[in-house]
Amino acid sequence: MYNVLLNWNLDNPIIEAIGKGISSDACLITVNDNKYILRMLSSEHQGNLEFKIADVLSVLEISPRIIPTCSGSTFAEVEGKYYNLQEYICGKQIDICDESL
Repeated sequence: MYNVLLNWNLDNPIIEAIGKGISSDACLITVNDNKYILRMLSSEHQGNLEFKIADVLSVLEISPRIIPTCSGSTFAEVEGKYYNLQEYICGKQIDICDESL
């Protein structure tokens, strides 16, 4: 994962696998007092689309901000796999599924 994080120029990151998220594999990245979520994406299209959505929703504090790479890209491509880096929002995961919806 260190080679992926070079796209964001993060110094001395601590990487903690947090397993599968709702839609992708994810890692918690800690750099000094800052925390991020690094997610593996399914495609370039997902990277661009999620960035556009998060760009609007993060202003409303509904979604974490997705951080562009050092080159300004909305995601990183490394060895044919796609990744994005999001701000970490401290909270509690809810494991309730309301089947009546």
